[in-house]
Amino acid sequence: MDKGRILATAVSDINLARQYYENHVEPDLMRRYELYRSDRNRYKKLYPKTAKMCGFRSFDLWSVVEWLQPSILKSFFGSDRIISISGVSGEDADRAERVMKLLQWQLTVKNQGYRIFKNWFSDALVTNLGILKCYWKRETEKRRNRGVFDQAGLVGLIQKGVKILATEPDFLTGTAAVEYEEEVVTTNHPVVEVVRPGDIRFTPDGRTLKECSMVAHRKRVTIDHLRREARRGVYDADAVEEVAAASDGVSDTPTLLEQEMNDAEDDMYRREQSEKGRVQVEVYECYMKTDIDDDGLLEDAIVTVCDKKLLRAVENPYGRVPLFELVPFWDTYQVWSKTGLAEIIEDTQDLRTGLLKQVSIALGLANQPRCLVNSQAVADWDEFEEGLQYVRCNGDPREAIFPIPTNGLSAMNFQMLEYLSGMLEQWTPTTRYNQGTDARSLNKTATGINMIMTASQQRQEEIVRNFAETGISELFRFLIKLNQMYLDEPQVVRLQNDVLRFAPDDLDGDYDLSVDASSGIGARDSKVQVLTSYLREMWPEAMRVGAASVEQFVMAGQKLLKLMGVEDAEKYLHMPDPVQQLLIQMMAQGGMAYGGGQTGVPAPQGGGGGQGADNAGGSGGVPRGQG
Repeated sequence: MDKGRILATAVSDINLARQYYENHVEPDLMRRYELYRSDRNRYKKLYPKTAKMCGFRSFDLWSVVEWLQPSILKSFFGSDRIISISGVSGEDADRAERVMKLLQWQLTVKNQGYRIFKNWFSDALVTNLGILKCYWKRETEKRRNRGVFDQAGLVGLIQKGVKILATEPDFLTGTAAVEYEEEVVTTNHPVVEVVRPGDIRFTPDGRTLKECSMVAHRKRVTIDHLRREARRGVYDADAVEEVAAASDGVSDTPTLLEQEMNDAEDDMYRREQSEKGRVQVEVYECYMKTDIDDDGLLEDAIVTVCDKKLLRAVENPYGRVPLFELVPFWDTYQVWSKTGLAEIIEDTQDLRTGLLKQVSIALGLANQPRCLVNSQAVADWDEFEEGLQYVRCNGDPREAIFPIPTNGLSAMNFQMLEYLSGMLEQWTPTTRYNQGTDARSLNKTATGINMIMTASQQRQEEIVRNFAETGISELFRFLIKLNQMYLDEPQVVRLQNDVLRFAPDDLDGDYDLSVDASSGIGARDSKVQVLTSYLREMWPEAMRVGAASVEQFVMAGQKLLKLMGVEDAEKYLHMPDPVQQLLIQMMAQGGMAYGGGQTGVPAPQGGGGGQGADNAGGSGGVPRGQG
């Protein structure tokens, strides 16, 4: 390995990516976060005079993001899955369902998937670029054990690589008490974590992160962390000590975004540390293509650089960048889009803030107008300033204090605010109707309200599909690949009160991912209505003429319960016994009356206890003995 050449290539790419970030990405990120927080300093600069009199500001971007998040999260974490895995061949169908349950367990139980996905979606909506990192984590620890083994068992221990510490042979039984030390796997599962958009560096030569020549995850780590990784054999120990010697006890300077997001960032990290291990440095974990083995061909590699020192250079076992981006409004030709949700809302939020500041100030002046005061006529100036009910004055009070007339609020102010609200609803996937904040909607027709909400839901479903077709589906494919590569021992999974056992053989096979964005926003309620109508009106008649079966009733009922949020629908509605099912079908086809006049499972009429008759009570073919 030509380490000098690899380091020079990595440093050149890092410098290019850093320059692109500082000139193009970081300014947009700072502005978008500023809009999301509706930062007071922003409006002090935009409206310096009114900001001194009124601190009100509008939170339009925050409101849109907070209203979109629950709907999007419900699409992915609701009972009806928007991502499903299917087998390519017939024999893989059962395995595909088991793999889906395994991935669900790994995401929700091992990684707190709901919280992580919420942060991932939030970054995507606020900054127009959400980044998730996925990798496999395997940890082991050494444990001492003691047991009694015969000769074959002892040989098996040695073949497993177990370290024998002591033996006490028993010649009468032909066994031995053995004390041994073995390495036990404590962690063996994929890890997903959200990466801040400000911690990603990429060269501007690709339309997606996968197409960029180099993508780096910038991290701030301590010298202690580098030394521990060097002891584990991950980093070059000599390079780590060179980095430690060059730090001079002072941490690296934080970026402008870090200082903006944390006021104490600069003071915290620029101070001199007495403990060398607490010093923080910048580490760039680069995923790039380079000729790592000097064969003249480019390979996928992971190159870690700190302070222009090469800490590690290995082939990338994943074969791709393990970073997955979500972009609600993507640019076809570059990773970083100049137009996102923040740019769409920016002018509206600024105008609403300026107008509402002026309205608030005008209302305040109308309720407490300014006055012209003759200081010579006011007897006690302190009484006037303190706002006492009675103020003494010399002579005629009308000559001492004169209120300045104020102009009334123009109706155009409120018309403009309403116009801005309408524009915001046209440009974003939210309306006052699906938020439940427009009381006047009670006076509108149900059809009109439904059309408005449907249009809004279509915009929201577009964002859901963008998420599902890009970052989400790629993440699931990558998780399948990781499990196929690294899951080398059986695992027992407890998911929704079901105990599932997975062996490495269960992951063999080819799988496809299907995306059904129609199961997202708004479509769930529509499916509930359709299934309810089917069970209530269509199925009984179809059952009577033999066009439907009990299995279809049960499957439709279970689907309905799951759409309504009942995960364990099988406990409340399950397939009947085959004999009972045959009896029900015979009774239905024989024209049995429905018990109590209700549609559903028929109840036999007549026929007392005991033997019963072949046709007792018009039972329509009920076998003897069933009356």
